[in-house]
Amino acid sequence: MRRLVPALVALSLVTGLTGCGLFGESDQERLDALINKEPRFIVILKVDATEQQKAAAEVYIKRVPHVVNVKFQTREEFYAEAEKAIGQKPSVGPESMPQLFKAYVPDADFLRAARDSKEAFQLKVQSGVSEVVWGCLEIDECPEVLDKQEK
Repeated sequence: MRRLVPALVALSLVTGLTGCGLFGESDQERLDALINKEPRFIVILKVDATEQQKAAAEVYIKRVPHVVNVKFQTREEFYAEAEKAIGQKPSVGPESMPQLFKAYVPDADFLRAARDSKEAFQLKVQSGVSEVVWGCLEIDECPEVLDKQEK
């Protein structure tokens, strides 16, 4: 279960990065163009996070620089999204899925600035937060994203 959730979140981020046919740009520019389709980071809450911890996490998300919108996703919504992304029912039920927030920023540059901020560090150490997923923001972190795009 511990490995499944980050993999599903990563799949959610990567599926938003496919299908763009850009030519004549550097790999980083191409990656930025893909990120700019839906520039966001995801905050996964602990399965046993309380309502108070969830509310505190949302406050900290909104303190991260450049965040313009925050959407909460229930376990059931995440399950449905995972099912759609993988084309079959996940191996665990909705009750095992985490609740999460998706935080949106204007573009790839703002997403990198948000990731590198002290507020982002403060967010990831909150008691109800399991993980903050930034996705791949630099070409050396994930060259396979562009490889998949080219195929």
